[in-house]
Amino acid sequence: MKNDLLEQIETIQKDLDEKVEARYVYYEIIEEETSMDQLSFSVSADYWTTSTPKKLEGNPVVRFAKNNDDTVTVKYSNYDWNNPEIGDSFSVNMRFNDEGLRNIDITFTNLGDGEWDLESEWFVEIE
Repeated sequence: MKNDLLEQIETIQKDLDEKVEARYVYYEIIEEETSMDQLSFSVSADYWTTSTPKKLEGNPVVRFAKNNDDTVTVKYSNYDWNNPEIGDSFSVNMRFNDEGLRNIDITFTNLGDGEWDLESEWFVEIE
């Protein structure tokens, strides 16, 4: 009886671990395509859409594009007044549509010199 209970607990734990792991989306920054005014990264899930970026600091206007090679590019819109600055920060909700819909809140911060900081509980950089 005790062994049956332990097997059930192990099965339940394995199912829970798989569900939690499936929630994560992993990304890798493509350094050769990333600069002060653009960020490119690959993702482990099918990127579908992004909410309108919420400006946290500065006044960046950016757009998100899904590329043919399943990478994503975040680029400052081409306006004379829309100059990228160190510390520009914006928050979005990105939606991924494989193995079920996943919405992930992410905060992007431009650190300058092609360096970007991405913060999210469910969006994890591949190291």
